[in-house]
Amino acid sequence: MKSLLAVIIGLVVAGFAHPASAYVVEITTSIPIASAVDNVQLTDALESAIDDVVRHAIAFTRPS
Repeated sequence: MKSLLAVIIGLVVAGFAHPASAYVVEITTSIPIASAVDNVQLTDALESAIDDVVRHAIAFTRPS
């Protein structure tokens, strides 16, 4: 009886659910290899490039 009630509740919830919108973003960027002498500097350069893309290249707006 409990499993039947759980199935009914699950079907009701699934029936009223709306799928969420999803966005996929692909951006290419590059860093000069001279700025990465060792792994620490390479990691810092990559993080800096990623932060720059996230802050300046990607912008979402709500549709009117």
